Amino acid sequence: MTVSRPDSGHLLSRRLRTRARLFASVAALSLMVPMAVSAQDQTPKPAEPQKPVVQTPAVQDPDKPKETYFLGGTPKPKRQEGPAIGAPKSILPKPFVAPGSVKVPPAPASAATPDMAAAGQAQTADQQAGQQTGQPPVQDQAVAPAQAETETGTPISDEPLVEGSLSTLDPSGVSVLSGTVADGTQPVAAATVVGYPATFWQGYSRSQVETALKAVVKAAASPESRQIADRLVRSPMALPAPQNDADITSFIATRLDLLEQLGDVDGYVALIDALPKGRDWTALARHITNADLLEGRLPDACSRAEAVRATDSNPYWVRMAAFCHAANGDRTGVDFQLGILEEVTKVPKSFYQLMDRILVEAEQPKGTVLPPASALGEPLRVDLLEMAMARLAKVKVAALSLEDVNPLAVHGTLALPGVDQGAKADLMSLALQKGWVGGQAFADFARAFQPTDADRAELTGETEGDQFITDVVLAHTAATAANAPDRVAALKKAWDRAVRVERVLAEAPGLYRLTADMIASPDDGAAAPALARAAMLDRANPEKGGWFRLMRATPQDAEGQLGDALINTWPLMLVATGDSSLPPITLDRLHSWWLAQGNEPTRFGRASLMFTILDALGYTVPDTAWSWLEAGDVHTEHTAPSAAIWRRLLVAGAEGNKPQVLETALKLISDGGPSAVSPALAGSLIATLRSAGFEKEARALATEMLVAWGL
Repeated sequence: MTVSRPDSGHLLSRRLRTRARLFASVAALSLMVPMAVSAQDQTPKPAEPQKPVVQTPAVQDPDKPKETYFLGGTPKPKRQEGPAIGAPKSILPKPFVAPGSVKVPPAPASAATPDMAAAGQAQTADQQAGQQTGQPPVQDQAVAPAQAETETGTPISDEPLVEGSLSTLDPSGVSVLSGTVADGTQPVAAATVVGYPATFWQGYSRSQVETALKAVVKAAASPESRQIADRLVRSPMALPAPQNDADITSFIATRLDLLEQLGDVDGYVALIDALPKGRDWTALARHITNADLLEGRLPDACSRAEAVRATDSNPYWVRMAAFCHAANGDRTGVDFQLGILEEVTKVPKSFYQLMDRILVEAEQPKGTVLPPASALGEPLRVDLLEMAMARLAKVKVAALSLEDVNPLAVHGTLALPGVDQGAKADLMSLALQKGWVGGQAFADFARAFQPTDADRAELTGETEGDQFITDVVLAHTAATAANAPDRVAALKKAWDRAVRVERVLAEAPGLYRLTADMIASPDDGAAAPALARAAMLDRANPEKGGWFRLMRATPQDAEGQLGDALINTWPLMLVATGDSSLPPITLDRLHSWWLAQGNEPTRFGRASLMFTILDALGYTVPDTAWSWLEAGDVHTEHTAPSAAIWRRLLVAGAEGNKPQVLETALKLISDGGPSAVSPALAGSLIATLRSAGFEKEARALATEMLVAWGL
């Protein structure tokens, strides 16, 4: 087989074709790259600023120095230089010393003190030395008084220090004597309220004052002793400096608590209003809210309750929050707060009913005619919140709950128009017994009372029993009866009944205010004894001493009862008033009084009490009068007082410890009230009070003892 070789010409031609295609591809590729570059060059670009052409001279000016810059190492910080600051100064406040208040004595004349001539020569020498050195002479630079500063840099005030300006620093002992007395009997000015001086507690610590105040209020068992306690709490107090703000808050809270126990609404609100503004009184938020409720400031009470409720789950604040939501018609908020309240305490049904009534009224559009006031199905609690709710809801109240009564809410509850008068009578009886209301409140209530036929029918018989409603009907009749004999009969019966049930000290001022007009022209002298005794117990009566002169100037009745009243009440008036214009004590006048006591076995005890009190008040009782008591039994059924407390009274009197004397005296009376004080204790007690400077208190307490004993 023959193998043929490839043709060389053919191979050459194939190679040439391959190279030609390769060169064609390279040429095409080289043409595409310039086209892409030319396409990019067509995109507009921002024109670059032209730099100025600096023409450098060919020859440097020899007069112009060459500028060179040297960048050395990193600069190191240097210590600040200036005048010396000196030792740090205290920022604590300094005692204020008014300019010019400190008298600087003149320096004594001596050889060490240069005279004016020497001082002038020294000043001339200094000026000459200054001219030689070229420096100005040194001059004394006096600081103007207006530019004087304290060590802290604060300008000294030129305002004088006035009395009372420091009470804003510690208001614990601020005075709240203005307003009305504790039982609301009479509006009085601050100047006429007899309180106690600020130095009364001198030598006592703050805690000792708090303890003594609590003891005095606790021992107040009669209207006069409660008035003493109330004036003591209201009076200004110069107390030791507090250790911190907690001491201030604690003392103010104690005073507010005691005023609340006494039912003194005016003093309670006055103390709240006297607190300096701009200080944190969160610890007293509950008391401040109570004052807002008493004054009818519901928006302020609700705003404070909302702020405190955010951090305090006390049931008091939960109840307040629920009430405020109801007043705004927020039923969702009410449901939420009631849910919390039910978890922490028992909610009375009256609270639910009041909330529902308030919500119904709040949800009505303006101008809607509301249905008549609904009756509250449950007894209304006598507290500040339910009092405010009942006033807002305008509900009718058939009964009042006399458990856990807040004394501050008594006056407001008695003023609610929807409360049944029988329920008010029950509350008035309790309030008189506790001393939360006084004679004026009883007089207003009795005058406005509307007796039923059944109530009037009971007056025809013997008024036995302990029903307070009978007292009210008798007082109402004595004030409003159409003819004088009926008024006199009702007054006499009311007085005798009050003495028998031991409510005479509380009701006597009210009886006097209801019937004082009868003494001007009495148709029956039987009214005179009761009126005279009632007048002696009325603290707001400024003319007690004038009663004897008035009775003596009044025409005598046919039966001579007015004359007997003069004889019987003369020593009582002398004890109560201390009026020097009254007839003095003589054996004849005492004998007339002794004969007027009749043949009752109790006359020896009454005479023993009267003579002992007269002797303790500084009056001289003749020995012959004392001998009358030897003919009968002067022993009484009164329990013996505590020997320890009695001894403490005598020791305090000997040491001149006035707060201790007042506290122990009220404690001795509080065991059984003024009617339980024995003649021996009465004489010791009255004499010790007088020796300590409590003249008015001694006479007022002695008058209560005598009337309570039936004189």
